[in-house]
Amino acid sequence: MENNQGHHEHFKSLLRDNI
Repeated sequence: MENNQGHHEHFKSLLRDNI
């Protein structure tokens, strides 16, 4: 599940952009 880490990072970026 190495791809899971990359996917999680994308979500974090989206959240930061939303703020």
